[in-house]
Amino acid sequence: MMVYRVTEKDARRCAERLAKTLGKRFGDCWEKVDGKTRAIVGCWDLDCNPYYGGCVIEEITSESGARSNPLGMKRWSPRDFCELVFVIERIVDIVKQEEMKKRWSSKDFSKLVSTIERAIDIIRQEEIKKVV
Repeated sequence: MMVYRVTEKDARRCAERLAKTLGKRFGDCWEKVDGKTRAIVGCWDLDCNPYYGGCVIEEITSESGARSNPLGMKRWSPRDFCELVFVIERIVDIVKQEEMKKRWSSKDFSKLVSTIERAIDIIRQEEIKKVV
């Protein structure tokens, strides 16, 4: 049995790959505009801290730099995080294949995306309840 180590650097590459798959900007989430620094809303970054339990995706939600966790607040070890990314990418591939098979209209696909987003929001709320 081969054992390999997955590091924060590997987790960062996985997060960058996922962001690209989902059409999100990743890393370098700050820009200068008129001499002032502001955050780029919608940009993703990876917060990886072994003392707090591992890695979590953060998304900028305001120009002042407020952040949310689009995949939930649970922190994952770099190895588990990369496995999670693989599963999400596989789901995206399956949905795209189904879209091609059914030739869904953009309206139908938008409904599917909205349903997935609602499911993610429900998962977030369940995690918040666990913390409180």
